Amino acid sequence: MTRLPRRATLLAAFYLLTSVTSATAECAWVLWTTSFKLSGGTPIHSIIDPSDAYPTKGECDRALQRRDEREDERRKKDPTTERYFACFPDTVDPRAPKGK
Repeated sequence: MTRLPRRATLLAAFYLLTSVTSATAECAWVLWTTSFKLSGGTPIHSIIDPSDAYPTKGECDRALQRRDEREDERRKKDPTTERYFACFPDTVDPRAPKGK
């Protein structure tokens, strides 16, 4: 008689664990842009900003590749600014930690 409730409890626990795991794996991805203004080849000012969000890492990586290709062409015309791109989960903020 006690086997049925134990089995039901184990199934409920398993269901909860799998639903939490799948929710964590489905986070959004953010494409971040780091821009540098250059003076004599030395960075004098930098900005890190989120550019776009994507539902999967693959989509973010493809957007990053497209941006890198366009940036290579843009640098030829304006070498005073450089931009770099990176994909991070939406739970990561690559900017410096904020103080309390």
